[in-house]
Order: sequence, then structure tokens, then C-alpha cells
Amino acid sequence: MTSLAYPQDLKPLTSLRFIAAFWVLLYHFKDHLGLGMGQFGLVADGYLGVDLFFTLSGFILAHVYLSQFEGGQFGYGGFLKNRIARVYPMHLAALGAMLVLLAGAAILGVGESNPDAFRLSDLPAHLFMVHAWGTTPSVGWNFPSW
Repeated sequence: MTSLAYPQDLKPLTSLRFIAAFWVLLYHFKDHLGLGMGQFGLVADGYLGVDLFFTLSGFILAHVYLSQFEGGQFGYGGFLKNRIARVYPMHLAALGAMLVLLAGAAILGVGESNPDAFRLSDLPAHLFMVHAWGTTPSVGWNFPSW
């Protein structure tokens, strides 16, 4: 029996992850766009895109690190460093965007609907990404990062 080539890049799965993320985005905005999208089954069930995204992400991570693991070359420290390098810059950008939005809202005299979600005292927990561990009463500053 001939062995199959082990593909290095799985572009179709990466594209499917984008579609899953967009599906979740549609789900979150379904009631805010005034288009009546919440009545469509695919949009109404958009929360399932999270499961699809995480499943595909887990598969892709396993694909990327499997050969290192099998060869005894996998290092958990390097894995964590790579994960943080990929996630943390976007997390900081989202926090910065929220600070700009809240400052703009304050300048315009528009208050936030839930002041407890944006307490400055909660910002350090968000900076260290431990806000979803019960360290804050809500996860308002960067809610999607949970």
C-alpha cells in the first residue's frame, strides 16, 4: 500500500473557518441590522458556527503539531508562545478599539448601557486575559475573547 502525502497547508479548512466565523458574526448582528435575518434557519442557528470553528481549529492545530509530537520534538512552551503571539495582538487591538469607542461616546455624551461592563478597575484582568475566570463581574471590555 502506498502512503498518502501529508499536506502542509489546509487552505480549504482555513476558508471554512472564515465562513464559520462570519456565520457567528451574522448571528450576533441578526437583530441589529433591521433586515429580518433572524427568521432564517441558517442565521438563527449561527451559534453553531462556534462549534464548527473550534472543531476545525482543533483539527488544524493537531495537523500542524502532530508530526512534532510523534517525533518527540513537541514543546509545550513553544506551543504557548506561538498561540499567544497569534492571539494577543488582536486582543490588544480590540481593547484599544473599545477604549477609543468609549472615549468617543463620552465626548459625545452617550453613555454605555452597562457601566459595570467597562470599569477601569477590570482593565488589568482583560490585559492579562483572565477576565473570564471569574475575576470580573462581566466580560465587557473584550467580550469575544472569552
